[in-house]
Amino acid sequence: RTNPSGDTSVSVTAVSEPKDPNHPPVRIRTFFSTIDIPHAQVSTQFKIFVELKKGELVVREAHVVASVTTPDGKLVQVRLKDNGAGADLIEQDGIYSGFFIGFSIEGRYSVEIQAHSDGGTTLITANHSPGGSSGPRRARRSAEPVPFERYDNAGVFSVAKVDPGLVYPPASIRDLRVQQALYMENNTRAVTLMWTSPGAHLDEGTCTNLTILASRERRSLQTQDTSDGFYTITNSDIVNGTLQPLESGKPQEVTFLIPDAWLPQNNSAHDVYFVVRTSNADGISSKRSNIATANFFVEQEPNVSKGETLSASRTLFCLVSAFVLWFGFSVVL
Repeated sequence: RTNPSGDTSVSVTAVSEPKDPNHPPVRIRTFFSTIDIPHAQVSTQFKIFVELKKGELVVREAHVVASVTTPDGKLVQVRLKDNGAGADLIEQDGIYSGFFIGFSIEGRYSVEIQAHSDGGTTLITANHSPGGSSGPRRARRSAEPVPFERYDNAGVFSVAKVDPGLVYPPASIRDLRVQQALYMENNTRAVTLMWTSPGAHLDEGTCTNLTILASRERRSLQTQDTSDGFYTITNSDIVNGTLQPLESGKPQEVTFLIPDAWLPQNNSAHDVYFVVRTSNADGISSKRSNIATANFFVEQEPNVSKGETLSASRTLFCLVSAFVLWFGFSVVL
């Protein structure tokens, strides 16, 4: 039908239902951290969430993209991830998350979601404890891939004010952990750290620099005090991996040596604490990561392994036994 006053655009959304209730389709649900942003600034961390479920099972390893149209007509795409890093809180819970940082002007921002299977897409049993933490999950891989494609008109969110020249810092690392802490053959201490790489601007892009700080005092890292007792890991300390930041969302692993001169001179048990911070090409640094702890226990005597000690004990036992048999003494061992 033609409108006499001019052409009118009409949008139609079709919703389908399954024929067999025992075989539900993959369903999509989109929600935002808020729908009204009074002031878009560096402290504003607006998140888009997409939940994918097939009945009671959640869908993992899908490809999910949010397309955001700004009030001035620009299209900004955001890749949503379910990896437990950046905007995402829990890995593999079927909720894909991402930060939106493309604020340009005040007004209404419309959001559309496209999600589809991505080769390794599988189903997994959701099992959350009442407190909201993630419980154990049992992966359920289908004999066949789980192909699907879904679209969702997610609605709009509104922004009342935008800071001019808004540039976001990298997201802080939340999953820094010590994979290994040990003494090398020359008694030098070695540590392996692992974390998920943040983006240059929250979880988008790639950082240009990363710094690993070591401290003998946990409190100094908690108070952000860098005046004393810190050691900065350099390229000359690295034995495996690199201090070059990786792409956002990629796991990074670095093994390095800690100079003996910086550590206690005795062999008593002690801990070393680590944080990582990153920066982007705009010269903006992230907040420090969570604190990871390396535990160094009492050092063993050099050049005497457990196997060598056991071998020496067996040799002594054999010598004593031979002495008893030869001279007829009664000896209690």
